[in-house]
Amino acid sequence: AVKNLVVMETPMWLIPDDPKHRLDMKDVSEGTMILFQNGSFVRGKWKKKSEAAELQFFDSTDHDLTFLPGKTWIAMLDDLQKLTFF
Repeated sequence: AVKNLVVMETPMWLIPDDPKHRLDMKDVSEGTMILFQNGSFVRGKWKKKSEAAELQFFDSTDHDLTFLPGKTWIAMLDDLQKLTFF
């Protein structure tokens, strides 16, 4: 089990001429995200200013999100509308 699950929305595309059909994605940018913790969720946004910069996560009012101590998983989707949860 993980304490924090982040699902980020970012553009994705197939890498041209890749025989393994891998995806590339834009991770230096900003976009929307959802943070799941303790059976609830918070919608917000993510930002990464450069390749060397750390990912930053904010709530809908631009305040830093607080992560619980423990494991954190980050997943990326090209469209958060594809994500269903109960």
